[in-house]
Amino acid sequence: MERKSKLSISLTLAIIAVMILGLTSAVFAPPLNIGDPGYTQAESFDSNPTAGSFLNVGTPTGPITNAFDGDFGTNINFIYGAVAAAGFVEVNAFKAPSANGLTDFPIAFLDIKVDYRATALATTLDRYRIIAIVGANTLVLQDYVWGTDPLNHPATYPPGINAQPGVRTFSNVQEPTDGVWSWGDVAALRVRIETAQGGTLHTSRVYLFDVFATAYVNTFPQPLQMTVIPSAVMQTTGGLFYVDIYMVGVTQLWGFQFVLQFDPTVLAAVEYMSYSPFISALPSEIGTDYVAVAYKTYDGDPVGFTGNTPLARVWFAEINPGTSCDLPFSADSPPTLANIFGAQITITCQGGAYNKAGPVPEFPLGLTLVMLLIPALPVVYLWRMRRKERV
Repeated sequence: MERKSKLSISLTLAIIAVMILGLTSAVFAPPLNIGDPGYTQAESFDSNPTAGSFLNVGTPTGPITNAFDGDFGTNINFIYGAVAAAGFVEVNAFKAPSANGLTDFPIAFLDIKVDYRATALATTLDRYRIIAIVGANTLVLQDYVWGTDPLNHPATYPPGINAQPGVRTFSNVQEPTDGVWSWGDVAALRVRIETAQGGTLHTSRVYLFDVFATAYVNTFPQPLQMTVIPSAVMQTTGGLFYVDIYMVGVTQLWGFQFVLQFDPTVLAAVEYMSYSPFISALPSEIGTDYVAVAYKTYDGDPVGFTGNTPLARVWFAEINPGTSCDLPFSADSPPTLANIFGAQITITCQGGAYNKAGPVPEFPLGLTLVMLLIPALPVVYLWRMRRKERV
């Protein structure tokens, strides 16, 4: 009877030890980050070119570095009409991430983003196109056009807007060789704006402001779901990180609005932008614990946007190192999308999170030592209660 009682007490101690271990892990474990088991949130990394060149383009103005300096206010511009030979402007040597172990994980999809303008003073013979190259293989992102691209064609855009397409996203680009992106493919990526031989007007110019690629890991957003995708590489205190607000599978989208919330003790929203073709701003603002963003294409747009695209990007500054917070959409003012007919598009929403693990709190003797000692409690108890031999 006494032996059964001892075993029962020992079993109880063992269960308590397991419970303490579980509680300790839950309380003292840092937030999940990319690569941790159970972490499924999509995350992204901007890969920027670090070099470039040009050939046979008319009167290039501005250094080639303006096309990859991360500054949307500087550009290299060149004549794409009436050229004697085909030419190009190219950016290359895209960099790979160097933090968070991101390169250990496969790329779910990759977007190529080009911030450019093209004057409409051209003829159908004055043409350019945009291509992606990996090794000896080429993928046409935008075939030869004159003026601006089809998303913002001068035939449909009102005067004064047709030269302002902004940051155009080529979403879910297929790798030219085998259709699947690796980090080595990203490093080997070259993006070109090519001009065609011929044309008649010397006044048609392309203004190239910036080119970058965004690699998304973990998962592809669900159709008709507004999804928050944070950047995977977290910066030091006072640095910036971004979230992209992504939509997949929309049809004839005209405009959108959303309110994204955050913890003001952890983050501060500092800036936002929209992606092309949503270039007409509606009332938007940055608050203490929220950012409200709204854009449209333009009034009277007969086409809208169909396909997959990030809608907007929001930048945050970290103000409390080692902390984390959720980034939900506001329930009081839920996101809305409207098509060109003024009807609301039915969507679901998926918020995000800012995850940055800080120092793990420890007991005075160290958390690791305590966790090692806890399972020994039942063993010590049984040893202490063993039957002692009489001398």
